[in-house]
Amino acid sequence: HGTLQNRLRTCCLCSMLQELTEEELVQVLTQPRNALHKQYKQLFAMSQASFGITQAALRAVARKARDKGTGTRSLRTIMENLLADAMFEIPETAPKAAASGNKLAVLLNEESVVNNTGARIVTEEEMRAAVAADETAASSTATNVCDAPAEPIAAEVH
Repeated sequence: HGTLQNRLRTCCLCSMLQELTEEELVQVLTQPRNALHKQYKQLFAMSQASFGITQAALRAVARKARDKGTGTRSLRTIMENLLADAMFEIPETAPKAAASGNKLAVLLNEESVVNNTGARIVTEEEMRAAVAADETAASSTATNVCDAPAEPIAAEVH
């Protein structure tokens, strides 16, 4: 009684899984209900600011995560490091700007990810223009990842 169950518990199961691709990591950043992109958008909205991230920046963040070799686990750390300064500045500056009629936004573009300079605080119009320009460039080369239909994402185990 229970011998088979004990053997099954102690049996070592090894399986080889492929690393997530850059595109799959971008999906993890944008598509789940509690995606990091959505969390930061809400965080900045609580301070009366917008948050925008370009497709190129999403791919650069995914590339950094792949280079670290830790997959999805490093996405939050990378995003926090890039947005740390903005997270401290926006709660103080955005409400004042909104009161004077200027809505501020936090923009994360590819250059700030690659150079590790972090997000920039800009006007909402500048942020929208930068994101739109990037989407136009991305749509001429590939499908927009944020608007693509959700596909199942492979699990990752290390």
